[in-house]
Amino acid sequence: MGRGRGAKRTDGTGYTSTAKKAKTVDPVQEKIEKLFEVFEDEDQVGVVGLSDSAKAMLQSVIPSTLAVPSNQRHTYQAQMVDSVGDVLKEVVQSWEAKITEAESSITCGGSTKDEIATKIEASESALEAKRLEETQAQESLEAAEKDAAEALRKSTEVHDEVVIFDVDLARKEKDREQMKNLLETNFATLKSGEVKGAVQVKKLMAPITAMMEQLKADEVLMAAIALTFPKKLEARGPFANLAVDELEKIMRKNLEELDEHIANANVTKAEKSAMAATAKTEAEAAKVYKECCCDALTAAVDARQIQDAELKELKKDMKDHAKKMGQLAVQRSQHESQLASAKDNLAMFDFLRKIVEEETKSENGDEENTADTVQNTADAMEDVEASEGPAKMAVDKDAPALPMDLSIPSPVKTRQEVIA
Repeated sequence: MGRGRGAKRTDGTGYTSTAKKAKTVDPVQEKIEKLFEVFEDEDQVGVVGLSDSAKAMLQSVIPSTLAVPSNQRHTYQAQMVDSVGDVLKEVVQSWEAKITEAESSITCGGSTKDEIATKIEASESALEAKRLEETQAQESLEAAEKDAAEALRKSTEVHDEVVIFDVDLARKEKDREQMKNLLETNFATLKSGEVKGAVQVKKLMAPITAMMEQLKADEVLMAAIALTFPKKLEARGPFANLAVDELEKIMRKNLEELDEHIANANVTKAEKSAMAATAKTEAEAAKVYKECCCDALTAAVDARQIQDAELKELKKDMKDHAKKMGQLAVQRSQHESQLASAKDNLAMFDFLRKIVEEETKSENGDEENTADTVQNTADAMEDVEASEGPAKMAVDKDAPALPMDLSIPSPVKTRQEVIA
């Protein structure tokens, strides 16, 4: 038993499916619909700056002009077709201009990149030089600090020598005065043998004994003197007198040495004072030089930090520039894509513009639609002329927009009515 209309059939898996009749797509109709949409696309006809009324007018005549074979179009239809084509050509030219502009920006960007790269290279070299200067300044400061410390130590040492020399000179002068007093008083009295009593002898002998011990005199001599001075002059023998003479020689020699030391002290002190002054001057100079090195290091650090900041800024500029170049590349790619679409639209238009009667005959061969389409186009143009004045077939984006009110009834057929 045969299947009725709309009957479901199985595919052998237990599921059922409804048979569908394949839909035939008219290529002319498809292209007209696509071209109709092009006038609504902001990235296509939208880029040429047509007024809304001009776009609406051209869009409305697409179905009633391009659906008619080229060899059957009325003059009005042909003019409108040319106007549509001019707009599509302008779209192509607009995107070509945008691509040219983008490529120019990319070319200029390449030069800018080279300039930034050159600046970065120079800045890196300068930074390396600044780092070297900083290192040298640091080394100079360290050396200056050591020199300043050494100069200060030397100055202090020489100054201390002068102070010690003054103390020693004062002691020498005191020793000389004591030696002179001992020689002229104690020794002279004891030598004369006119001392009265053992107590007086002992009193006069005590500082002489201390002096002999300080000078580290011979013990035999000290013992002989201790035995000699208590005796009267006439009671002393040759050995005793010899001991007295030897002691006198020692005391006078010491006094002479003290006199010589004191006499030379002024010269010695002047030399030491001059050395101390020189050392002090050198220490002060070393301190000043150390401060200069410290200032030089501070300046070198500041210069290096400034150069480092400049290099970082240049690298940031390079990064920002690379980002901008990437954006330009994307923009150019988008422009190229839109240009390709614009060229495809223009090619589609050319196909419809050049189509001949054999390729657009309807299935029933009725030719009355062509006459109706011509009349509709003419009526639409008459409406435009009535509201705008003399008709302008060529659309100029800089010309005043056509204030066509598409909300009122129009003799222009819709694309569905014309294509149907």
